[in-house]
Amino acid sequence: MLRKSGRRTRESSSTHLSDRAARAHLSMLLRMRARADAGDPPGRHEAFVAAMACSELVREVMGWAAGALGLTYSSSAYARVSVKEVRALIIATIALGLPILQEEAREALLEALVALNAGRALPLVHGTLDRRRTAPHRSAEAELGLLMWIRWQHGLGRKVSDAKIDVARETGCSLNAVEKWRAPLEKVFGKWRVEWQLRIAEEIGRFEAAGKDITDVWPWSSEQGHMFWISLLTLERHLAPLVEKRRAAIRKRSIANARHK
Repeated sequence: MLRKSGRRTRESSSTHLSDRAARAHLSMLLRMRARADAGDPPGRHEAFVAAMACSELVREVMGWAAGALGLTYSSSAYARVSVKEVRALIIATIALGLPILQEEAREALLEALVALNAGRALPLVHGTLDRRRTAPHRSAEAELGLLMWIRWQHGLGRKVSDAKIDVARETGCSLNAVEKWRAPLEKVFGKWRVEWQLRIAEEIGRFEAAGKDITDVWPWSSEQGHMFWISLLTLERHLAPLVEKRRAAIRKRSIANARHK
């Protein structure tokens, strides 16, 4: 369990930037960007001020949504979460391109990285080894990709059960094993990220089933449109590469064990 911080999180704080202050921050950042674009790059002090203003602006302006995305806990709830859950929270936040919104998690990560550079590994960056697999993060990525493939197939019009049978057959796993992948993946990547990626995969299936392709998406129309466009480009639609990626992550452990016998 993590030690409880004495300070309150942004989520639970009653003081926020006023709309006027937020607009002032944004106006300053836009002015600084305009000067840089015009050939007047900022000095170190200006760049530092801009970074601090931008970080505060993001935390304050979208902090109201952080809890719904699973990116923050109340201070009392944070004191009860495990190190693994904190890692998942940090992963989910960084995956969205945001600063770490949970103050205690941000401080814990900074402390852990400084300690690591000084030669000491704190629990946040020193996990227990998975002795079943040498690349558990790679197999997790592959399993998430396989679950996304199932949802994509469902979006195209297939039954989820039929798509699961395909995945089970190709991976050599039982249907029950495939159905149990999601829970540990949520601990690795964060619940919100897994939910979002499965949902977007199914949406892509429906989009393609309607006869549409990437030329029907205008990526700069909105943030959601841009994310959908990126997902269209990156979604793996073939089972074989995902199956092989997972097998390779598992096979390395088997080979390593054989060499030591």
